[in-house]
Amino acid sequence: MYCIVSKWFGPNHFAKLLVVCNEWNRSQRFPTAWVSTPDSDGDYRVLTNHTIFCRNGIHRELIQQNLSLFLGACEKLWDVLDEEV
Repeated sequence: MYCIVSKWFGPNHFAKLLVVCNEWNRSQRFPTAWVSTPDSDGDYRVLTNHTIFCRNGIHRELIQQNLSLFLGACEKLWDVLDEEV
């Protein structure tokens, strides 16, 4: 299972987004954050992802726990972005 979460920012925020994402990735192992290429309006997305390996099966509780941790970490990143950008 692969999950991506993103948040949009205007074109004038690109340099700051790079700094914030690099600092986040340096200090946090999870989730990794990166800045996308601009869309047709020049807006950028900050993306995060999380992979849950389910090859041999996985319990529902583990999926719920992983997604809860992922979304909580994303919320923490969005708070940092809201403060810094």
